[in-house]
Amino acid sequence: MTGTREHILDAGSRLVHVQGFNNTSIDDILKECGVGKGNFYYYFKSKDELGFAILERSLERFGTELIEKSFDSCKDPWRQIHDFLNFLVDLARHQDGSGGCILGNLAVEMSDVHGEFRRRLNGAFDRLRSRIEE
Repeated sequence: MTGTREHILDAGSRLVHVQGFNNTSIDDILKECGVGKGNFYYYFKSKDELGFAILERSLERFGTELIEKSFDSCKDPWRQIHDFLNFLVDLARHQDGSGGCILGNLAVEMSDVHGEFRRRLNGAFDRLRSRIEE
């Protein structure tokens, strides 16, 4: 990934997390990251494509930062659950209880109105559940 693409993803993720996907325009994202429209469309064909990239990156980070650290098979299963829940509580405290979970927010906002988001979110939550079950 290039720096510009990551910069757009960072800005888009921040805004979508706080404002929601539908309430965040491409112009909002461009203003936030200081990138021109040409650069945006070089990396993403549409706002939906950016949204899918935000979803995938959020899922990847969630898996790396939370699932892999919490659900280490060397740890007692109760310790794994304890670590998982503590991480979520600490994250909420760090965010002063605002914003929620970007994956959950996208699911609530987009699942009923956008079939492709619903399909991808279902797959994302299935993968997370499988990793936790392992």
